[in-house]
Amino acid sequence: MTIAEGSAMFTIVFMSAGVLLTPIIFVAAALVVVGRFKPSRKMQRAGYMIAAIWLLPAACWTYYLQTFTEQDRDRVLSKPEVVYGISLPAGAQITYRRWARRLQWVNLRTPQTIHGVEYINQVNFCNQHVCSGTLARDQEIEGIPCSAQTPVQFSPTTTRLTECTLSRPLIQDGLTFPAGTPIRIGPNGKPTTRNEKRITRN
Repeated sequence: MTIAEGSAMFTIVFMSAGVLLTPIIFVAAALVVVGRFKPSRKMQRAGYMIAAIWLLPAACWTYYLQTFTEQDRDRVLSKPEVVYGISLPAGAQITYRRWARRLQWVNLRTPQTIHGVEYINQVNFCNQHVCSGTLARDQEIEGIPCSAQTPVQFSPTTTRLTECTLSRPLIQDGLTFPAGTPIRIGPNGKPTTRNEKRITRN
Protein backbone atom coordinates (compact mmCIF):
# COMPACT_ATOMS: atom_id res chain seq x y z
CA MET A 1 0.00 0.00 0.00
CA THR A 2 1.39 3.41 -0.97
CA ILE A 3 1.48 6.45 1.34
CA ALA A 4 -1.33 8.08 -0.65
CA GLU A 5 -3.47 4.92 -0.43
CA GLY A 6 -2.79 4.66 3.30
CA SER A 7 -3.79 8.29 3.84
CA ALA A 8 -6.97 7.83 1.83
CA MET A 9 -7.89 4.71 3.80
CA PHE A 10 -7.24 6.49 7.10
CA THR A 11 -9.44 9.42 6.01
CA ILE A 12 -12.29 7.06 5.08
CA VAL A 13 -12.04 5.20 8.41
CA PHE A 14 -11.78 8.48 10.33
CA MET A 15 -14.88 9.99 8.71
CA SER A 16 -16.80 6.71 9.15
CA ALA A 17 -15.94 6.76 12.85
CA GLY A 18 -17.32 10.30 13.11
CA VAL A 19 -20.56 9.22 11.44
CA LEU A 20 -20.92 6.28 13.86
CA LEU A 21 -20.18 8.35 16.96
CA THR A 22 -23.06 10.77 16.31
CA PRO A 23 -26.02 8.34 16.70
CA ILE A 24 -24.40 6.69 19.74
CA ILE A 25 -24.59 9.86 21.84
CA PHE A 26 -28.19 10.40 20.70
CA VAL A 27 -29.03 6.85 21.85
CA ALA A 28 -27.38 7.54 25.22
CA ALA A 29 -29.31 10.82 25.63
CA ALA A 30 -32.57 9.15 24.65
CA LEU A 31 -32.10 6.40 27.23
CA VAL A 32 -31.43 8.95 29.97
CA VAL A 33 -34.43 11.12 29.03
CA VAL A 34 -36.84 8.20 28.61
CA GLY A 35 -35.53 6.64 31.81
CA ARG A 36 -36.35 9.82 33.73
CA PHE A 37 -39.90 9.99 32.45
CA LYS A 38 -40.67 6.29 32.63
CA PRO A 39 -39.08 6.20 35.32
CA SER A 40 -36.41 3.50 34.95
CA ARG A 41 -33.07 3.65 36.72
CA LYS A 42 -31.73 0.76 34.65
CA MET A 43 -32.48 2.66 31.48
CA GLN A 44 -30.82 5.81 32.85
CA ARG A 45 -27.75 3.85 33.97
CA ALA A 46 -27.51 2.27 30.54
CA GLY A 47 -27.63 5.74 28.97
CA TYR A 48 -24.91 7.06 31.28
CA MET A 49 -22.72 4.00 30.63
CA ILE A 50 -23.03 4.42 26.86
CA ALA A 51 -22.20 8.13 27.20
CA ALA A 52 -19.14 7.34 29.35
CA ILE A 53 -17.89 4.76 26.86
CA TRP A 54 -18.54 7.24 24.03
CA LEU A 55 -16.43 10.01 25.62
CA LEU A 56 -12.96 8.52 25.00
CA PRO A 57 -13.32 7.75 21.27
CA ALA A 58 -15.19 11.04 20.81
CA ALA A 59 -12.34 12.97 22.47
CA CYS A 60 -9.76 11.20 20.28
CA TRP A 61 -11.83 11.84 17.16
CA THR A 62 -12.20 15.54 18.05
CA TYR A 63 -8.44 15.86 18.65
CA TYR A 64 -7.57 14.37 15.26
CA LEU A 65 -10.20 16.54 13.60
CA GLN A 66 -8.44 19.58 15.07
CA THR A 67 -5.06 18.39 13.74
CA PHE A 68 -6.51 17.84 10.25
CA THR A 69 -8.32 21.15 9.97
CA GLU A 70 -6.02 23.59 11.82
CA GLN A 71 -4.18 26.32 9.93
CA ASP A 72 -0.46 27.07 10.02
CA ARG A 73 0.71 29.51 12.70
CA ASP A 74 3.74 31.81 12.34
CA ARG A 75 6.06 33.52 14.80
CA VAL A 76 9.64 34.73 15.16
CA LEU A 77 11.64 33.41 18.10
CA SER A 78 12.84 36.18 20.44
CA LYS A 79 15.33 33.84 22.14
CA PRO A 80 16.82 30.36 21.57
CA GLU A 81 14.08 27.81 22.05
CA VAL A 82 13.33 24.11 21.67
CA VAL A 83 10.22 23.85 19.51
CA TYR A 84 8.65 20.38 19.42
CA GLY A 85 12.02 18.75 20.02
CA ILE A 86 14.01 20.94 17.59
CA SER A 87 16.59 23.39 19.01
CA LEU A 88 16.34 26.72 17.18
CA PRO A 89 18.23 30.03 17.53
CA ALA A 90 16.81 33.47 18.28
CA GLY A 91 15.53 35.23 15.17
CA ALA A 92 14.34 32.02 13.49
CA GLN A 93 11.00 32.42 11.74
CA ILE A 94 8.88 29.32 12.25
CA THR A 95 5.64 27.98 10.85
CA TYR A 96 4.02 25.33 13.03
CA ARG A 97 0.80 23.54 13.97
CA ARG A 98 -0.14 23.65 17.63
CA TRP A 99 -2.61 20.76 17.78
CA ALA A 100 -0.40 18.45 15.70
CA ARG A 101 2.63 19.64 17.71
CA ARG A 102 4.93 19.82 14.73
CA LEU A 103 7.01 22.28 12.75
CA GLN A 104 6.08 22.91 9.12
CA TRP A 105 9.16 24.90 8.17
CA VAL A 106 11.84 27.17 9.65
CA ASN A 107 13.72 30.11 8.13
CA LEU A 108 17.18 30.40 9.70
CA ARG A 109 19.15 33.65 9.60
CA THR A 110 22.24 31.98 11.07
CA PRO A 111 23.55 28.42 10.62
CA GLN A 112 21.90 25.88 12.89
CA THR A 113 22.55 22.17 13.36
CA ILE A 114 19.43 19.97 13.20
CA HIS A 115 19.80 16.21 13.58
CA GLY A 116 23.54 16.45 12.96
CA VAL A 117 23.32 18.55 9.76
CA GLU A 118 24.03 22.28 9.61
CA TYR A 119 21.43 24.33 7.68
CA ILE A 120 20.82 27.92 6.66
CA ASN A 121 17.73 29.65 5.21
CA GLN A 122 14.60 27.50 4.88
CA VAL A 123 14.28 24.02 6.33
CA ASN A 124 11.11 21.98 5.70
CA PHE A 125 9.87 19.29 8.08
CA CYS A 126 7.89 16.07 7.81
CA ASN A 127 6.62 15.40 11.32
CA GLN A 128 9.74 15.77 13.51
CA HIS A 129 12.25 15.10 10.73
CA VAL A 130 13.77 17.30 8.05
CA CYS A 131 12.36 16.73 4.55
CA SER A 132 14.54 19.28 2.79
CA GLY A 133 16.82 22.22 3.50
CA THR A 134 19.81 24.28 2.35
CA LEU A 135 23.21 23.31 3.70
CA ALA A 136 25.21 25.98 5.51
CA ARG A 137 28.57 24.39 4.60
CA ASP A 138 30.10 21.41 2.84
CA GLN A 139 29.37 18.31 4.90
CA GLU A 140 29.16 14.56 4.63
CA ILE A 141 25.70 13.07 5.11
CA GLU A 142 25.37 9.29 5.31
CA GLY A 143 28.74 8.96 3.57
CA ILE A 144 27.81 11.34 0.73
CA PRO A 145 29.82 14.62 0.42
CA CYS A 146 27.21 17.35 -0.07
CA SER A 147 27.91 20.93 -1.14
CA ALA A 148 27.26 24.16 0.80
CA GLN A 149 24.43 26.48 -0.28
CA THR A 150 22.66 23.66 -2.14
CA PRO A 151 19.45 21.83 -1.21
CA VAL A 152 19.31 18.34 0.25
CA GLN A 153 16.25 16.13 0.50
CA PHE A 154 15.33 13.25 2.77
CA SER A 155 12.72 10.52 2.53
CA PRO A 156 9.63 11.42 4.62
CA THR A 157 9.19 7.76 5.57
CA THR A 158 12.73 6.45 6.16
CA THR A 159 14.41 9.87 6.82
CA ARG A 160 17.33 8.71 4.65
CA LEU A 161 19.14 11.13 2.32
CA THR A 162 17.62 11.03 -1.18
CA GLU A 163 19.12 14.04 -3.02
CA CYS A 164 22.14 16.33 -2.76
CA THR A 165 24.81 18.09 -4.87
CA LEU A 166 28.31 16.67 -4.52
CA SER A 167 30.98 18.88 -2.96
CA ARG A 168 33.77 16.62 -4.25
CA PRO A 169 34.07 13.65 -6.61
CA LEU A 170 32.38 10.47 -5.43
CA ILE A 171 33.55 7.03 -6.52
CA GLN A 172 31.25 4.04 -6.01
CA ASP A 173 31.30 0.64 -7.69
CA GLY A 174 34.00 1.83 -10.09
CA LEU A 175 31.93 4.82 -11.21
CA THR A 176 32.96 8.44 -10.72
CA PHE A 177 30.50 11.27 -10.04
CA PRO A 178 32.28 14.65 -10.43
CA ALA A 179 32.01 17.46 -7.88
CA GLY A 180 28.95 19.64 -8.50
CA THR A 181 26.83 16.71 -9.73
CA PRO A 182 23.24 16.71 -8.40
CA ILE A 183 22.59 13.08 -7.44
CA ARG A 184 19.77 10.94 -6.18
CA ILE A 185 20.25 8.06 -3.77
CA GLY A 186 17.95 5.11 -4.34
CA PRO A 187 16.54 2.68 -1.76
CA ASN A 188 19.56 0.43 -2.37
CA GLY A 189 21.92 3.28 -1.38
CA LYS A 190 23.33 3.60 -4.89
CA PRO A 191 23.68 7.14 -6.32
CA THR A 192 22.52 8.16 -9.78
CA THR A 193 22.44 11.52 -11.49
CA ARG A 194 19.06 13.24 -11.60
CA ASN A 195 18.62 12.26 -15.25
CA GLU A 196 18.88 8.65 -14.02
CA LYS A 197 22.26 8.05 -15.75
CA ARG A 198 25.44 7.11 -13.96
CA ILE A 199 28.72 8.73 -14.88
CA THR A 200 31.60 6.38 -15.64
CA ARG A 201 35.24 6.89 -14.80
CA ASN A 202 37.25 8.44 -17.66
